[in-house]
Amino acid sequence: MNPEERQHKIKMSCHARDAWRNRVSSPVPSEAEIEKMLAESVVIQQQRELYTTRGYPVRVLALYWHPAQGIVMKVDHRTSKVVTVLTQKALEEKYHEDRKCKALHGL
Repeated sequence: MNPEERQHKIKMSCHARDAWRNRVSSPVPSEAEIEKMLAESVVIQQQRELYTTRGYPVRVLALYWHPAQGIVMKVDHRTSKVVTVLTQKALEEKYHEDRKCKALHGL
C-alpha cells in the first residue's frame, strides 16, 4: 500500500518503539518522520490477507527497507502501525542465539 492509499497516520507500536531504542542509533521518529521514511523506502513485501485451508485468516505484514537507516520495518496497514524494526545487528544476534540454543540441546 503506497502512502497515498493510507487513510490514517502510521504510528509505532510500543514494541516497535522499544525495538527502535534498542536497535537503531537515532531517536524514535515522529509520525511525520515515519511517513517520510516509508515514502523513501523500498517495498519488499505488500501486506496480504490470506486464509488457511480451514478458512482461518492470516495477515502477512508489509515489509519496508529503508537503505539510509539500514532498517526493515514491518507495518500492519490494517491497524496503521509499525509493529517492529529489524536491523542487521538484531538479525545477527538472533542467529547466534539460535545457534547457542541448538548446541545446548544437541540439535
